[in-house]
Amino acid sequence: TCKVNERLILETPDVRAALAKHGVVPMKADWTNRDDSIATFLATHGRYGIPFYALYRPGRPPHVFPELLTKDLVVDELDRTGE
Repeated sequence: TCKVNERLILETPDVRAALAKHGVVPMKADWTNRDDSIATFLATHGRYGIPFYALYRPGRPPHVFPELLTKDLVVDELDRTGE
């Protein structure tokens, strides 16, 4: 799921342009080696595994995306960020 989301959604020109337009800095973490602190972090967001995608904005709680992404879902949330 992670690789599919990356190739078909996150690395597309439309999503990359929306990220740049809104000054979003994409960050990627690797959970190849299980870690209790990461598991605890995921649990605080109601998740117990990956993929996990969240948009952090100043002064607002993070927006947690579903595990399966669509271009429209990501771009629409980024556009709401600018409001």
